[in-house]
Amino acid sequence: MKIAILGNGPSLILDQALYESFDKVLITNRLIWENFSDWNNQVIYVCADQRFGHSEEWKKAITSATQEVFLSENLASLFKEVDSRDFFQSYENLLSKSIALEFVNEFPLVQNMNANVVLDFGILVALHFGATDICLFGCDFDYRLNKPSDKPHYFNNYKERGALFEHSVSSSINWSNQSQLKFSNMRDFLFTRNVKLTNNS
Repeated sequence: MKIAILGNGPSLILDQALYESFDKVLITNRLIWENFSDWNNQVIYVCADQRFGHSEEWKKAITSATQEVFLSENLASLFKEVDSRDFFQSYENLLSKSIALEFVNEFPLVQNMNANVVLDFGILVALHFGATDICLFGCDFDYRLNKPSDKPHYFNNYKERGALFEHSVSSSINWSNQSQLKFSNMRDFLFTRNVKLTNNS
């Protein structure tokens, strides 16, 4: 099972042809506002970012999504009225896979403002679906605020979407350094379990 996970880094290219070889495509963060209706892959939204927890625009986008949505436990209370909808899946269900349980034991979920949605949640969802090859795109963990880009990215303009905070230069550097180390550790861990993890950003 080959799965792509799309982040919001400036390297991200939203071209369906680039992802045709993947069985599933997991999208994160502000990609909920992009249109994937004509993609041939099964597109799944990973919903785990507390910064948007109180944004009405974001909640409206989630509840009107046509693709399957995986909702982290810390956000579940915001969607009580739609918890029974077929496309909503809970992270509690992910641990039925032994490798997913091993993964969480090794890398406990970070459910706060410093979470990395791709690493802390996206990879877990991919393992739930039985991924043996996980490829990251748009996950620029060395990205800095002083690198301008007109493409979607992690750090800027999130308050326009109702986010609770924006990264500063200092916090973005800390986040990037932590993410690079976490990715390296996760890659090594999964390699010993016959799962390939690469960052194609």
